[in-house]
Parts: sequence; C-alpha cells; structure tokens
Amino acid sequence: MFLCYAEHMFQWTQKIEQFVEKYFHIYERYVPTAALIWGLLWDSLTLHRPDSLFSNATVAGYLALVACAIIVLNVRRARLGHEPSLILLAFIQFAFGNLTSALLVLYVKSGTFVGSAIFIGVLATLLIGNEFIRDRYRKIRVLVGIWYGLLLAYCIIIVPILLGQIGDTIFLLSLLLSLVMVSIFLAALYAIASRAMLEQLFQTIGYVGAIAILFTIFYFSGVIPPAPLMPRQIGVYHSVTRTAAGDYEATYEEPHWYEFFADTARTYTLVGDSKKAYCASSVFAPANLETPIFHRWEYFDAQQNDWVSVAHIPFSIRGGREKGFRGYSEISVLTPGKWRCNVETERGALIGRFAFTVVRALDAPPLSQTTF
Repeated sequence: MFLCYAEHMFQWTQKIEQFVEKYFHIYERYVPTAALIWGLLWDSLTLHRPDSLFSNATVAGYLALVACAIIVLNVRRARLGHEPSLILLAFIQFAFGNLTSALLVLYVKSGTFVGSAIFIGVLATLLIGNEFIRDRYRKIRVLVGIWYGLLLAYCIIIVPILLGQIGDTIFLLSLLLSLVMVSIFLAALYAIASRAMLEQLFQTIGYVGAIAILFTIFYFSGVIPPAPLMPRQIGVYHSVTRTAAGDYEATYEEPHWYEFFADTARTYTLVGDSKKAYCASSVFAPANLETPIFHRWEYFDAQQNDWVSVAHIPFSIRGGREKGFRGYSEISVLTPGKWRCNVETERGALIGRFAFTVVRALDAPPLSQTTF
C-alpha cells in the first residue's frame, strides 16, 4: 500500500516537472538568494511565539514535505532508475532553507546572542550553506542527516510545550522522540529502496548518531537557547511596586536615543547613600508551562578582569501571557562600575541580559514612570 502511494506520488510530481522545468533555468541563479531573503523576512514577521498553530504548522509542514521529497527521490532512483531531477533537488533546497529559517527565528528570539552564538551560528551556516550545496542532496546520508538535525531542533521546542516543563529530562525525551521518528523514516526508506539505502545505511546512521551527540553536548554546555522561553522585557529600575490590579508600577531613567532596544537607560544613577536597584523582566512561556527562573546580579571586577556574581534570586513563572510573565528582584549593594542582570533558567541557560553602568551623582536624575 505504501509503495503504491509513493509511486503514485512520483507520477504526479513528474507532470509538474515537465511544466516547470521549461522556465526554471531562466531564473535559477536568482531563486536561492530571493528565497533566503524572503524566508527570513517572512518568518521574522510571522513567527512570534513557538506555541502558535501557525508556527508549528510551518515547521511541521516543511519537515513533512522534505520527508516526502526524499521518498520520491529514492523511488525515482531505486525503482525507476532515474537520477534526481533539478526541480526536485531545488524543491528540497527551498524546503530546507525555509525550515532552517523558521527554526533560526524561533531560537534567536529564545535567548541572547552572547549565550547562544555557537548554536545560532550552526543554524545560520546551514541556512547560508543550503544555497550552495544542492548537488550534495543527491546523497541519501546528507539528506537524512540534515533532515534529522532540523527535526531534533524542532523536538527540543515542541516537547516542552506539549508537556508543560523544561529541563534535562525533557531534553532527553525530545532526543528520544527524534530518534524514534528518524528510525521509522529510515525503515520506510529501506522498504522502498532497500538496495540504494543499504549502500549508505551505516553512514546515514553514523550521521544521525553524530548529530544526536553534538546536540547533547550543546545542550549540557548551555549553548542551545532556552526555547520555548522568550524574553519580552528587561531593565533596571529605581522603584517597583505592585498595584491593586496586579500590575507593576516602576520608575526608571529614560534610555538615550542611541540606546537601541533598551527598556531603560544603560546608565543607572545613585544619589546620596543609596545602593538599591531593581531588575524587572518579562519572559514569555507557552500556556501550561511553569518553571523557575533566576535573576543573577553581577559586577565587573577590574582586578580579576571577570564578572563576579553578587546575587542569585529565584522565582517561578507561568506561561500563557502574551507579554510574558513578569517578575523582579532587588539588591542593596550597588556600587559605581559595570553591572548586569542576567535572566537564567534553572540550569543556567541565558534567557536575557541587561548590562548597565552605575554612576554616583549629587542630584537625582529625571525619572519616568511606567506600568507593566
């Protein structure tokens, strides 16, 4: 039954190829660049939260489309003796590019570039490299390896959403789910094209194993962004009070015009003997997800040439609020110099960070008031 369906799918795609191939060569050189730019812009504007139906339909849809394309490619090669067509390889390239773009956007929004630069760099390299390695897609092991890596990246996001938890156990469950799914996929490919698949089976399994190990190292090294958590707001305030309505009223120094994307000024002014400051943050989490997060206050010690932790303050967040779950911490040991407030998960993955410089002045700075 499955083989008949695969062959029918091949016949359907062959008709489309004959029509499209006439015009493809004319515009082929422009397609990868246009697809890359369009994909990043579209995903940046539309993928706002990892638990939305649209975001998951986009990622899961591309994973399914690539899986079907790999099946069609192997039916052509094993049962009909046809080499992969240019159109089919271009489609796989396009789907991989859009899938990587969607995951890149979700992960970029889930942490800081400083804390996740290596992992973000891997996804970005795959996205850019995808535009130049179409010929490599003729090899089953390369196709399955890239598909599995993107599948695992998606499982790391979706499993915490479904289970309402994050942590080491949830990551290992995500890894297990991805291995089960890729095993089923490899079994299907072997059933369709056993001879062609057997030639690269052990190499393909090696690719999958290496990717699983690499992701595990990334996770326990804190390199993978803490998806599906997303920072919405973070700043340093002079006062924070809870209102009867459950909101927070805060006073702060307005950021300068050149302090882009800052909720408060990057300079914090102490007056008199005051040493107090408040760090307030808002972190988005999917509905039904509850987890502890931490505010870690640090100052830069010039003698040690390193950041020194001063306070590590926990509180729990609950998911579901579009603007994120709000929380704040305060310290009373502020001194002039460089400081930062990190928002972290329980295992230390960086969700957000606000760095600022403390100065002391005789006169109080002008303060603005906000409610969040």
